[in-house]
Amino acid sequence: MHINGDLNAGLETGGFQEILICGDVSRDAKIHADGFLHIYIGGSMNGQIVTTGSSKIWVDGDFGGSISTGNPSTNLYVSGDFDGTISAHDDPSLLFLCVTGYARHDLISAIASIGYTVFNASVGISDVSPGLYPDGPERRVTRNGKSYSRWCVLQQRKEAEP
Repeated sequence: MHINGDLNAGLETGGFQEILICGDVSRDAKIHADGFLHIYIGGSMNGQIVTTGSSKIWVDGDFGGSISTGNPSTNLYVSGDFDGTISAHDDPSLLFLCVTGYARHDLISAIASIGYTVFNASVGISDVSPGLYPDGPERRVTRNGKSYSRWCVLQQRKEAEP
């Protein structure tokens, strides 16, 4: 399915789907996908995505919306800043997140605490020092003991000069 512009309404799909949205996904838009989904969003994602199956999602702008991840895996690539929400549709399974722009460390930590079977992320810029996180004894499992979570931060955002 190809949308040559912005998505401003609901979209429901099933089975094996590939969706190409050339523009933005507005706050009022909701994409609901049962099955397997590949989606490319050429602008920013401010709406809602709900997946029940495997998905690969590429956002070529900022992500300020929400995604409910499916099973068995979700791959989310955001080329801009990430300030959205992630939750699991049913049981948390595999989540791979790549943000080349800015994402707050507390937001990434909150995603890791959901309890995904595996959560790996790469964050281009954050509010913490570059490195691998978490770096304490909780780096192997979350509080519920079933998740291996690890993410890297490549660069720390510089404070704005007065």
